[in-house]
Amino acid sequence: MVRMQSPSTVILTGASGFIGQHVMRQFTEQQAGCMTLDIRAIEGGEAKSSSVRAADGTLHDFSEVRDCTLVHLAWCPPVRDTLRPHARQVKLLAELLEAYGDSFGRVIALGSAEEYGSAGGRLQEQDAMNSGLSPYGWGKRSAQTLLETWCGLNDKAGLWLRPFTVYGEGQQGNMAVPYAVRQALQREVAEFSDGTQQRDFIHVDDVARAIYLAAGASWTGFNVANLGTGTGTRLRDVLEQIAVLFDAKDLFRYGVYPMRPGEPDVQVAATERATELFGFTAEINLDEGLRRMQQAIRQQHGGS
Repeated sequence: MVRMQSPSTVILTGASGFIGQHVMRQFTEQQAGCMTLDIRAIEGGEAKSSSVRAADGTLHDFSEVRDCTLVHLAWCPPVRDTLRPHARQVKLLAELLEAYGDSFGRVIALGSAEEYGSAGGRLQEQDAMNSGLSPYGWGKRSAQTLLETWCGLNDKAGLWLRPFTVYGEGQQGNMAVPYAVRQALQREVAEFSDGTQQRDFIHVDDVARAIYLAAGASWTGFNVANLGTGTGTRLRDVLEQIAVLFDAKDLFRYGVYPMRPGEPDVQVAATERATELFGFTAEINLDEGLRRMQQAIRQQHGGS
């Protein structure tokens, strides 16, 4: 049984991002306190004068915060062709930890399934790779190493979460699901690979709930945990469901692009560690998650 504790003050970075918005909503619905920090204030030597913002909008001097839990979500978009933006994010995390380390009792940070590189199958946390990674995967892997080292040096507890293929309302960018939805809404042709690769699709609300549970559980030491459903689904099957939901079957073209070099056929999360550490099991199946996404997006577009 997972032992829960009275939640400490939670400081959240990346609150305006895709996952961050859902995490904020989760904490608000649970009436749990959560403050936000704009990590951009770390740059330019402004760290020591930074403030955190409470849910009611009031600002608090960070120097007054003690024994809080940092939930670090802030990151740049997953750019695939250059290392520099990801190196910058690793540097920002280092500066954040150095500036505010005395305030943090524990740190929860978000990694990525891209840390597994070309490894395929049902992936355990120890299967992460140190070579053959995308720039995004390299950045996240480097950030995990940084956090683990900092926790060891400072006798702090850390939790590195690796969500697999996250999807849901509010997602932007050129990953397959948001790209497919955007093209469908704009009534423009969308071009894909054959889509035969199987991935573990997890709804963003499940990820947000996992982070909330992790913040309230009493784990110690440094830990790594996958976030997924434990079930693989062909990308093409997901895209075909999106095509039906958004009436876009005539717009989607498959087999236009080749698979990326080294892309594994199957990547599915081993989920036992998250259950053991903080009692998380994904609850939203793919059909429900895609319908939820479609309904939310239709409402945002006036039901059109």
